[in-house]
Amino acid sequence: MERAMEQLNVQLNRLTRSLRRARTVELPEDNETAVYTLMPMVMADQHRSVSELLLNSKFDVNYAFGRVKRSLLHIAANCGSVECLVLLLKRGANPNYQDISGCTPLHLAARNGQKKCMGKLLEYNADVNICNNEGLTAIHWLAVNGRTELLHDLVQHVSNVDVEDAMGQTALHVACQNGHKTVSLLENI
Repeated sequence: MERAMEQLNVQLNRLTRSLRRARTVELPEDNETAVYTLMPMVMADQHRSVSELLLNSKFDVNYAFGRVKRSLLHIAANCGSVECLVLLLKRGANPNYQDISGCTPLHLAARNGQKKCMGKLLEYNADVNICNNEGLTAIHWLAVNGRTELLHDLVQHVSNVDVEDAMGQTALHVACQNGHKTVSLLENI
């Protein structure tokens, strides 16, 4: 894993240097190779580099890769790479695409407390009510992790705050089990 990250960093640095020298750099033709070229840039929120590479490419921004079949939008939401997230959304990335576990980019942003990413995903019509394979919504993820400051942002978009996960737990139950003050916010909704 460490070796792979070193190789990705070397490749990223080469691409960045060549972009700075105004040489034309193109993404590889196939999506599988291209996504691994773009991923470290998305993780580092290097939106200008990503934008330059996507400009003349035929890369499918909804391409799902890896074992869990996530898109670059999932990666941007997970890492809090707001500028890349917006760039991908503007290029047609699906904010409601579910990976193999049923998680959307909004689930990942909520799980990690990425407020700006959550806001942008909502602007692009991310569905707060989607459940993953375990029945968890973005509200559940906020409750699990005690992200009380972000609950209000999502609750206004939720059709049913009392939706139960696969274990019959609502976000309120999950918050109580984890000892978070989220409880009072959920009770007052």
